[in-house]
Amino acid sequence: MVTERRAPEGLDERVGNALVEGAFLSRQQLEQAQAKAKAGGKRLNEVLLSEQTVTPETLSTVLSFILKVPVVELRQFRVQPEAVALVPENVARERGVLPLSVEGDILRVAMEDPQDVQLIDTLVALTRKRIRPVLPLRGGLREAIDSNYKSTSRMAEELGRIVTPVGAPVAPPPAGPAPRRLEPDAVAQAPAV
Repeated sequence: MVTERRAPEGLDERVGNALVEGAFLSRQQLEQAQAKAKAGGKRLNEVLLSEQTVTPETLSTVLSFILKVPVVELRQFRVQPEAVALVPENVARERGVLPLSVEGDILRVAMEDPQDVQLIDTLVALTRKRIRPVLPLRGGLREAIDSNYKSTSRMAEELGRIVTPVGAPVAPPPAGPAPRRLEPDAVAQAPAV
């Protein structure tokens, strides 16, 4: 379940003003986007991106500057498996986070909202690490989560197909010739490889 995340009071205004001051959009475009965000109960950045008023790179860079949080290009970053192992897949998917690297007691995590204190507290409790948020430069956080957690999901699916749950009826072997059994002497005489 994805919960609606509202921008902290004033962040949308700071982002909007920075975009206008940097000449990335006009005051009129900002006002239209703010009205749509308010009417739709969305964050300003969601409206700006969905209407392609600004690029994901521009928005990430402005947010990084305002929040003093580094950005990372997820398509070029080599995610550490030991970092991914610290956060369960269901938490990563539901909360939109991707653990990137772990160094000592610091876990770097890509997240859309690096000011979500509740989420950071949850990650601290889960991992027993200090959390350092980073912003994904070009978006793509969901795709990066998919690609880094897919092996876990695939393994679970495969195990589900292979392993018979306890108490479930076991299907009889298929009809046909009985499997050949090797005699102990034949095994002892086989060449060692």
